[in-house]
Amino acid sequence: MKAAHAGVLAVLGVSMGWLGVAAHVGSRRLQSPAAADSRDTRAHADRAFAPAAPVPPPRVQQPVATAAGVPARQRADTLARRLWQLLRGAHADEDELSRAQADLLALGELAAAPLLDLLEAERDTALRDRLLDVLRKVPGPVAESGLIQEARWGRGRTSRALSIEALGQRRTPAAFEALDHIARSDPELPARPLIIAPRADDANTELPDETVFTPRMQAMQALASTRDLRTLSTLTEILRSERDESLRMQAARYLGAFNDDPDVVAALTAAASADASPYVRLAALHSLEGLDDETLISLLTRIAARDSHAGVRLLANRLLQRLRATPHN
Repeated sequence: MKAAHAGVLAVLGVSMGWLGVAAHVGSRRLQSPAAADSRDTRAHADRAFAPAAPVPPPRVQQPVATAAGVPARQRADTLARRLWQLLRGAHADEDELSRAQADLLALGELAAAPLLDLLEAERDTALRDRLLDVLRKVPGPVAESGLIQEARWGRGRTSRALSIEALGQRRTPAAFEALDHIARSDPELPARPLIIAPRADDANTELPDETVFTPRMQAMQALASTRDLRTLSTLTEILRSERDESLRMQAARYLGAFNDDPDVVAALTAAASADASPYVRLAALHSLEGLDDETLISLLTRIAARDSHAGVRLLANRLLQRLRATPHN
């Protein structure tokens, strides 16, 4: 009896042990979906709120997404990669390319970071230019920061020109500051800035072409295209004090869009009468053309009679005759 009783107890002990294991496993199985969701949520949150990798200034970091925003960023990465593959293909389908670009741009600011990542890694100049052409259409400070970096320190002339033009279209304080810096101090200047064709005489009132349309000229053009009064101090300062005559000539030309401003008229009249370069004087006179201002008559009379360049004298006389023929109130 004792032996039988001991056997029963042993069997019961084994059975209880297996029941405990089964209950533990069942509990794990019942809890595993919630636990997995919790772990996934924590993992997503950790990834979403992890600090972004540092990037060199002036690029702005992408705003940190919430866990719910992670799929959108993943979609942006996928679309940007697909667009890059299509752009580098020799025979890309234009309709598919347009759809990929439209889908990426539809994500708004989220499209900026993956495009900038591709730009940083890409070495093919033509492909970088095409990616930049997409980036310029992306809103927000992240894309703008990338454009500023490319405009100021880009490796290619075309990429810099695209970025400078895009900054002029944005018209934000950061864009104006970047364009102002480029217009005033970019180091790229050609040894021979102007193309001067041989002439039988100098009685030509047209401005010469530039050998290279430099980033400084591009920045001045972008600033002037905004028609914003914030550009006036930059352009007038370049006209008054820049050593390179091609830059002074361009500044005088672009100031023509603001010739209803008294300070601009003062800068243009000073350049027309006293600048050392006849081409700057010509540009200043062209920018004064069309003004109905009787106070210009004495200036134009003096220039038409005394300037050392026949083309400047001819243009001053032409403006003088038009001004005298215009009825004044």
